[in-house]
Amino acid sequence: PRAWYVLAVPALVLAKFCLRELKLGQINTLVTLALLLMVWSLVERKDGSAGFRAGAFWGLASVLKPYGFIFLPYFIVTKNARALAAGFAVVGVGFLLPALFYGLSGNLDLHREWIQTLTASTPAQFGVADNVSLVGAFTKWSGDPSASAKAALVTTAGLGVLVLVTLLRGRGLERAPVLECGLLLMLIPMISPMGWDYQFLTSALAIALLVEHFAALPLRWLLGVVLAVIGLSIYDLMGRSAYRTFMEWSVLTVCFGVVIGYISWLRWRRLA
Repeated sequence: PRAWYVLAVPALVLAKFCLRELKLGQINTLVTLALLLMVWSLVERKDGSAGFRAGAFWGLASVLKPYGFIFLPYFIVTKNARALAAGFAVVGVGFLLPALFYGLSGNLDLHREWIQTLTASTPAQFGVADNVSLVGAFTKWSGDPSASAKAALVTTAGLGVLVLVTLLRGRGLERAPVLECGLLLMLIPMISPMGWDYQFLTSALAIALLVEHFAALPLRWLLGVVLAVIGLSIYDLMGRSAYRTFMEWSVLTVCFGVVIGYISWLRWRRLA
């Protein structure tokens, strides 16, 4: 059981992202739900099939949106062979399903065209105001897409080291996957080159953890300000000019960088 505000605060902070998601007809909410069910399977199920369930939900999420593969290194490092087996089985089925409509050759052509389209269209999106990815933020700050891609790659490598340290620091904790998966979920919009602001709804689990342990955090006022900025940065509230400047400066990316710092502090103190 959790206090009501542990669920209420993340819902309020992320409400604008959920509404934007619905308006655009996106499915990131469904993908996030599948990944949360994956986490639930890892920590709540103690039977031998828990890994298979977790992997099945991970595979489903990855079929719907490829960014689910951010958990592939996690399952490799944690040596969760059952999750890997179930996940790849579901991904394999998902890959072959379109062949029922297009045939095997048509299915391969479909995926090949999808990759080509994505590769060709992605670089042009780096400088778009609503792009909250690391490469998008660096591009908007520097105006140099090439240098920004290198800076994003280095930063991503640093975040990878942070995740590894988080895993090592969590050894022996009963519910360690909750924070670890919450951190990876929050990293999705930042690492994905096509990370849009509304994709930050994947951070619900991480924010819930911070709310639950809020009394133990240092500089609580700073976290409060950051969460308020995230939740209240609404176009209709700020106005056209201020909102555009806010997004062009990638303030959201910076705010979630602060949230990552707080999550890392929780693990360093082994509070979650």
